[in-house]
Amino acid sequence: MDGDALGPWIPPDAAAWMRLVLEAEDREGPLEPPVPQVRGNGLVLGALPSVLCWRGREGPRVQLMLLQARELGALVPGARMDPLPPGWLDSLDLAGLAQVLRGHPDFGPGCGVHGLAVQGPGAARRRGHGPWSGTLGAGALARLTGIGGWRISD
Repeated sequence: MDGDALGPWIPPDAAAWMRLVLEAEDREGPLEPPVPQVRGNGLVLGALPSVLCWRGREGPRVQLMLLQARELGALVPGARMDPLPPGWLDSLDLAGLAQVLRGHPDFGPGCGVHGLAVQGPGAARRRGHGPWSGTLGAGALARLTGIGGWRISD
């Protein structure tokens, strides 16, 4: 991340991503379908819209945070949001995504993967796999929204 402990992470192109997926399956066994895919500059998990990816490092720990742009956009006064499927955060295969990221040089062994569902201005819910830093999570949300003091519940 070269001097910045927190910032957007753009996944590799689709071919390089599929190579990571296949290497992860060779190393640790098959992923549960649906396998995460790359679309544009984001990851697609199942039938959900592409997620924004933010990477953070705190000491030796590295984590990836997944956010839905629709939820962030809904914080703009007067915005209307197409609803996401109920329980979208609980449907994510975060362990499978961590399995793939362990083979990526930006993450490596012991990386954490966390989905953040925005519940309103300054409030989010987290579901994750692996190490977690609430400071990094709140920092990513603050940088994306301009809102400080985020409370993130499990």
